[in-house]
Amino acid sequence: MHNVIVTVLIIAGEISGDLYASYLCRAVKSAYPEQPIAGIGGEKLKEEVDTFLHETVHIHGVGIEAKIASFRHKKSLESMLKKAIHTQSISRVVIVDFQHYNQIIANVFTQHEIPIYTFITPNFWMWKSCRQAKKICAYSKKIFTIFQPEYDFYKAMHTKTYYFGHPMTEIIPPIFYPILKPKTHPTITLLPGSRPQEFKLYFKAMLQTLRLLRHDLPSINIHICVSSSYYDNTIKQTLSNFNDLSCQLFYGNSSEILSQSDLIFCASGSATLEAVLLNKPLIVFAALPHLTYFIAKYIVKLPLTYISLPNFLTQSYLVPEFVQYDIKPKIIAQTALSILRNPQQSVADYSKVKECLSLNQAIFANIAKEIMM
Repeated sequence: MHNVIVTVLIIAGEISGDLYASYLCRAVKSAYPEQPIAGIGGEKLKEEVDTFLHETVHIHGVGIEAKIASFRHKKSLESMLKKAIHTQSISRVVIVDFQHYNQIIANVFTQHEIPIYTFITPNFWMWKSCRQAKKICAYSKKIFTIFQPEYDFYKAMHTKTYYFGHPMTEIIPPIFYPILKPKTHPTITLLPGSRPQEFKLYFKAMLQTLRLLRHDLPSINIHICVSSSYYDNTIKQTLSNFNDLSCQLFYGNSSEILSQSDLIFCASGSATLEAVLLNKPLIVFAALPHLTYFIAKYIVKLPLTYISLPNFLTQSYLVPEFVQYDIKPKIIAQTALSILRNPQQSVADYSKVKECLSLNQAIFANIAKEIMM
């Protein structure tokens, strides 16, 4: 038995990060049953921790405009963290995927010499931004990466960088999937994202694509999968302009819904890997607010040939991705029809992505062990 009175604080800033944080919390509790854990994040983490302090997963936006608008949230979070230091006896902090907020969090805890562990770094590694990455290294006692290129990038700057594999491979264990065949009544699932801006950028275009696709496949089953009811009003308001489409709305367990799908329309992000691990055909939508995209492409000139994770990791056009001004429903509908007519061909090279994820069934346990050492 462990006589532990200090608290581990786990902080998650994304829907996917909230899921991974909940599994990490479970792993710590499994190895150290008496360890008190406090959480800041979303519904998944809230179910696992002893003390839940603050909800954060819906404050994270995309682009410059969202970054400016987040100032109020940052001040509120900073104030809450300073209070938590005096009320929770925090011994260590784990930051899980909280881009734009991680430095503010780190500033609070480094002032009190509380060690910080980074699990899933911001995307700086994708465009080799050493200047930004060094800030992560400066405050992190240990860094836990989830991709081999991310590990290679940070290991060169921080000796205590670790890579045990991608957490999604533990959540979705590898199994044998049957050969995919065309269906007369296919099910298409929409994953429009987890941020308000993503709904604005993708959801309407996804529905317009389905409307066109119905001309060739009138018997489509349409599923919409979101993490929670947080976006209900946005979804209902948008669907009111598409009364000719009959859609079913699902919450929570996306893997169960995706496993029943014949094609997935997916916002760019970690859900693309979930679709690949489930061996499901996929079309990726990727966009930024106009001003942010203009700055990233023409001023900063970020060197990203591929946007979606399956394509970026394999450095090949493995899944169709439609980026920014190329999000045109007519062309996407043609691509979707082609996939549905020959679904097995679209997943033929998914093994290349799975090889990049380093399948390991003890990822969370390994990270928990390193944090608690």
